[in-house]
Amino acid sequence: MIRRNRRSLSTRSISLTLPVLLITFGVCRAAPIFGDKHQLRQPDGSLVDVRIWGDEYHQIVESLDGYTLVRDSVTGLICYARLSDDRRQLVSTGQEVGKSSPATTGLAKHLRVLPEAVKATAATTRLLLNPTTEAPAIQAAGNGEPQPAATSTGDVQGICLIVDFSDDPGTIAPSEVANYCNQVGYSGYGNNGSVRDYFYDVSISRLTYTNYVPTQYHRALYTKAYYDDPNVSYGTRARELITEALNALNASGFDFSQYDSDDDGKIDAVNCLYAGTTTSGWAEGLWPHCGGITWSADGVSTSRYQITNMGSSLRLSTFCHENGHMICGWPDLYDYDHDSNGVGTFCLMCNSGSAANPVEPCAYLKYIAGWTDTTLLTSLQTNLPLTAGTNAIYKYAHPTASTEYYLIENRQKTSRDASLPTSGLALWHIDVNGSNNNQQMTPASH
Repeated sequence: MIRRNRRSLSTRSISLTLPVLLITFGVCRAAPIFGDKHQLRQPDGSLVDVRIWGDEYHQIVESLDGYTLVRDSVTGLICYARLSDDRRQLVSTGQEVGKSSPATTGLAKHLRVLPEAVKATAATTRLLLNPTTEAPAIQAAGNGEPQPAATSTGDVQGICLIVDFSDDPGTIAPSEVANYCNQVGYSGYGNNGSVRDYFYDVSISRLTYTNYVPTQYHRALYTKAYYDDPNVSYGTRARELITEALNALNASGFDFSQYDSDDDGKIDAVNCLYAGTTTSGWAEGLWPHCGGITWSADGVSTSRYQITNMGSSLRLSTFCHENGHMICGWPDLYDYDHDSNGVGTFCLMCNSGSAANPVEPCAYLKYIAGWTDTTLLTSLQTNLPLTAGTNAIYKYAHPTASTEYYLIENRQKTSRDASLPTSGLALWHIDVNGSNNNQQMTPASH
């Protein structure tokens, strides 16, 4: 199909073959984490160091020495877990983490429930977070090709609410948040530009995405513990908090009608950054997530939101990932069962690599956003140029399957792609009817 010509590459490189198996949903989706270290709170207020894998739909929590943990449904304590007899759920042993040795009781490390149980849990959580109905993220055209989201090009402006609490006041200045969202050349907290810069760069100037940031925090009506309560249905208190902040902004005379760039009656994006961290874990309380919300003013209404904690610094990766959903209509490209790596560290919508300098979206997502300069290949050719960082790609149609094709791009470990695991040509096999839950890679299941 195409033979690499090293003279056309910016560095000597190896070839990559990366299958992309896509699924489309009509809901907003998650940002994954891969063994990141967090602190979760015990009922007495003490903090436990853990590592977490997963997203807002399903999470695996382990102690730093690898034992799987759960929160005991009776005591609320974070305890060592065992598998149920049917392997469909993790059950508390009643042994509080750090207070006894799990090895002496024969517990195994790295326990995992069955994949079908993960799917069931994730499906239930999606319903909790997405009570509203919205248009599918990616519309299929008559020939099987997706249509770009109306907000993936041009000048688009979202709203970024900032919220703090009486028991956890904001420590990052609102002006810093505004710069993080919008300033050209922003470098705060080690970030490679602002959110605006990221989308402007990876779209080759075809999308200018900025956010309105209030000049002061909205002080929540209740303490943070009220909103971060793991015993309340997930997403309920987050939507309550966002509604509070929207009502306060509306009362100040803010004109929400200016934030519907495609005139579809929907506010293009509602982001909410809140002070401090979340200590609930297991996708509960204020754990960062993306979901649906219904609220109206000035002739427009909300549809989707994302909420994320600020902690002690601002980082690009999660914010850009979630806005990839809201602004561009992109699907996740990681495996919802978490039994594979999805497309790995080759796309913002899977593992973004560096938090401060996330990798670029893959060729497919740029292609459906209308950001690529695409050359269609219809025959065998050699010595074709393909320069990295320009959104130039080649497309080759599958010879027999009308819903499948191949995209070829040049990816190098520089600039926004500095955290790629390797450099070279990436060959993406696209099936618009595929699912990123299926890793069998057979004609019937992929």
